[in-house]
Amino acid sequence: MRNLYEIIQSCKDGNEEDVIFILNKFDPLINKYSRLLEYEDTKQELSLTLIKVLQRIRIDKGNFREDKYIISYIKKSIINRYIALLKQLSKVSRYESEADINLIYADNDEDVLEMCDLLKDLTEIERKVIILKYMYMMKDSEIAILNNISRQVVNQAKNRAISKLRLYFKKSLNIVDK
Repeated sequence: MRNLYEIIQSCKDGNEEDVIFILNKFDPLINKYSRLLEYEDTKQELSLTLIKVLQRIRIDKGNFREDKYIISYIKKSIINRYIALLKQLSKVSRYESEADINLIYADNDEDVLEMCDLLKDLTEIERKVIILKYMYMMKDSEIAILNNISRQVVNQAKNRAISKLRLYFKKSLNIVDK
């Protein structure tokens, strides 16, 4: 039986059967991290990472003649790619949740347009805070964590936004302060 060193050397030389053998050997690890991400292309992404690792790995250096070091290197490479994908997906989900106006439950299109008009006068952070707080019913601390800001910044943005919205409603209803 050949060891991993010989199999990876064969993969570097272009032997497709050995590449498939390695993919099958690390399939449980790839499945584990693809399930954790719950993203449709994760398994393919991690499999591609493994194939790239097979081409990049410098088996002629260090202790790579022993299987345990090769396995550890491949495992760390897959975990690092998982972490990078996780960070990338968290950024995407943060931007998707900013102002998804389609989630506003309105009786008609005019209500949606009026809500859009109200929100466009707010700054980006004020808009995020109002949407997350009142549409998604999130707590200030949750909003702070999601946007990498302090709770105090969330509270200040919320108060500024509410003040702007009050002023807007006063103007639209022709209410004058005494």
